[in-house]
Amino acid sequence: MTTCLLKLLDEPTLRVLDFLIDNIAFDHTITDIAKGAGLSRTTVYKVFEKLKKLDMVVRTKEFGRAKYYKLNKDNPIVRKLIELDEVVSEVVG
Repeated sequence: MTTCLLKLLDEPTLRVLDFLIDNIAFDHTITDIAKGAGLSRTTVYKVFEKLKKLDMVVRTKEFGRAKYYKLNKDNPIVRKLIELDEVVSEVVG
């Protein structure tokens, strides 16, 4: 039986979230996220479908065909993941 947490936090999703948390001050295109997370754009699009449904990412702006996204810091899951990332960074260094 798979828990909700494991369904949400598979490896590609963790890579995307890790990149977005590490670069939280900036807006990113799917291409930026794919390069930064070491994933294909197709994989990032799949991850984004899940994150959008959970309201964990928001589109911030659009320039031509390029769409920019960032984490939704108002989302309670995102807030907890950021908090967790800070604690892990302190412990692991």
